[in-house]
Amino acid sequence: LIGATAFTVLFIAVNASGKMKFSFASVLFTFLGILFFCAVFMLISCFTDSIDGYSVFANMLILLLTVVGGGIIPVMYLPEAVVSVARFTPNYWFIRTLL
Repeated sequence: LIGATAFTVLFIAVNASGKMKFSFASVLFTFLGILFFCAVFMLISCFTDSIDGYSVFANMLILLLTVVGGGIIPVMYLPEAVVSVARFTPNYWFIRTLL
C-alpha cells in the first residue's frame, strides 16, 4: 500500500513538472492495479506453505497476465479468444490507458 501511494505521488509529481502528461484515469488505474495485485498476492500467500511455492504461483500469474493483457505481445496480434479474456485483466486496461 505504501508503494502504491508512492507510485501515485510520483505520477502526480511528474505530471505537475510538465515533462510527461498523465491523466487522472492513468493514475487511478495504476493505483487500483497495484491494490488488485497486492490483494491477489496476499490471497496466494494464504494457500502456500513456503516462500518457494508462493514464488512459483506468483511468477506464473504475473507471466500469464502479462502475456494475455498485451504486455509482451500487442493485443492486435493475439487471437480474438485471447483478446476477449484480456479485457478482464488489469494489465490490458493499464496499457490502454497509457497508450
